[in-house]
Amino acid sequence: MSKMMTFIEEQPSALRRLLDQPPEIRRFDTAMKAQSVSKIWMLGSGTSLFAAMIAAEYWEARLGIDCEAISTLEFLNSAASSRLTPSTCVMGISQSGATFVLVEAIKNARLCGSLTLGITAESDSLLAHAAEHVVLTHTGPEDALGKTKGFSTTTFAACLVGLLLDESGQGLAAAQDLPDAFLSVIRAVTGVVSQWVERLADARALFVIGAGQQLPASWEGGLKILEVAKQVVVTKELEEMLHGPFNGVGPDSAFILLAGSVGRTDRIAAFVSGVHAVGRPLLSIVEPGLPSPSADLAWDLTLPVVTDSGFLPILGVVPMQILAERLALQRGLDPDMARYPFLYKILAAKSIYV
Repeated sequence: MSKMMTFIEEQPSALRRLLDQPPEIRRFDTAMKAQSVSKIWMLGSGTSLFAAMIAAEYWEARLGIDCEAISTLEFLNSAASSRLTPSTCVMGISQSGATFVLVEAIKNARLCGSLTLGITAESDSLLAHAAEHVVLTHTGPEDALGKTKGFSTTTFAACLVGLLLDESGQGLAAAQDLPDAFLSVIRAVTGVVSQWVERLADARALFVIGAGQQLPASWEGGLKILEVAKQVVVTKELEEMLHGPFNGVGPDSAFILLAGSVGRTDRIAAFVSGVHAVGRPLLSIVEPGLPSPSADLAWDLTLPVVTDSGFLPILGVVPMQILAERLALQRGLDPDMARYPFLYKILAAKSIYV
């Protein structure tokens, strides 16, 4: 078994570990109220950016506060970074806590008097020392190329802070069924992933389409396939795909749809009809309750019902993790092996290389 698959299977226990050691938010909550925080920026890069996207939507839906996820470098280059005040909170998300541009952004925010929160797996990391408040994800070791439990625990931890800040909610009780839902999805996908691979392995380009709150899951899932299976991936939001990008679909393309509830289900129907019209394979992973656009179409996987539907985007990534690992093996690749390991130091993505 690959390291990647081992860590995928560890996710239910990693989430339970986080529930057993939930974020301590009292000081952060007090500071939020004292500073009358009205705007929250959630920063990350790569996998952490997609975690920030899910967390921002989660906080905004439950707390009614203006939350915005943004790439760290984009934030540093934007006008927003020069207008930080004590009524602003900047949350930095990084599993390693060593992403140098993120640490710089948190330090700058603190100098401006903004409230800062770091979400990380490493208690002694640069991020943990830079942020005023820190939440640990209790991820445990993950020495694999494609981060899986790192993504799920980081995203879950960030969402849990929002859940605990919501004084009108159920608290941690609303999250207790998520580990079992992860286990259920892992078992279900393991039983059918061979069929999925047969449908998709020969595609030279995979179009991964996200709809509703599953859009960040499509970005993270597409990244996993690109990173691990080295298969070309084009990720698009549903409505954007219905315009020019369809002209890029060729005879060696295939589609993956990750869909949540949307206000215009006719747009999903139009997409499915378009895929059928060009005769390309389609794999569909959807949230519970999403109606099929036609009587002769059954979704490939419907995610299980969970108490808090805001956690469904985290769950939606799991099938893509398993698919990425199996596509890599089918293509004769080691899912744990970087193609260009020497690039990590050259690109200086982490501050330890600076």
